[in-house]
Amino acid sequence: MREIKFRGKDRETSEWYDGSLLKTFDGSLYIYDSAKIIDEYTVSMSLGFVDKDTVGQYIGIKDKNGKEIYEGDIVVDSKGNCYKVYYNEHWKQFQLSSKWETCLEIIGSPEMEVIGNIYDNKELLEE
Repeated sequence: MREIKFRGKDRETSEWYDGSLLKTFDGSLYIYDSAKIIDEYTVSMSLGFVDKDTVGQYIGIKDKNGKEIYEGDIVVDSKGNCYKVYYNEHWKQFQLSSKWETCLEIIGSPEMEVIGNIYDNKELLEE
């Protein structure tokens, strides 16, 4: 079974958090790492109040360097082609898209490498 986790960018500090996704009653989104029980009354966890537009799910595979690939990442193949990782609602699967191709199914390829993401490095897709 693959690990279900998310990543999102903190609204105030621009720091990236990865872990479990928590949505509050008012619609705010938080990402937190696993809680650590300190004692009977205290729980410690790193909690980030994230921008909902930056939240992406871990797709269950890693790149050639062992880095986790998330929805919203930009990956490059061995030929130097850049692709955006996205979730296709119609097909219910993660796919790759570029300026020239869309709807490419992601297969755990040892040649893919994460080089950035669409939030911090949008210019990589324009090259």
